[in-house]
Amino acid sequence: MSELTKSQRKHIRSLAQRAYEKELSHALNNLHERFQKWHANVISPWDLSEDIHNFHDGTARELYKFYEMTNNFEFSVAHAVAKGILDFEEIEENCRAFLRLKIDSLRSIR
Repeated sequence: MSELTKSQRKHIRSLAQRAYEKELSHALNNLHERFQKWHANVISPWDLSEDIHNFHDGTARELYKFYEMTNNFEFSVAHAVAKGILDFEEIEENCRAFLRLKIDSLRSIR
């Protein structure tokens, strides 16, 4: 396929940002549950502190590196669709053909 247009690149970047936000929100919801357990005295403040540390140095950092540091927004979007984070229908029609092969190959790996 030929080079993407500026508007197609912008759309794919916005999809990557949406996927990043969805994954980060999901991870933060998991951390929120740990806060609730701490408030209910189910876990200790030390356990929660470790969870926060692991979130910051693990999940949050990995998501940041994957979505922001690689500058491969096409791969990020294909990954997000293959993983079910984004729906294929969220991709504008003029970008679907470009991403379909990448998405299909990632789905076949899973």
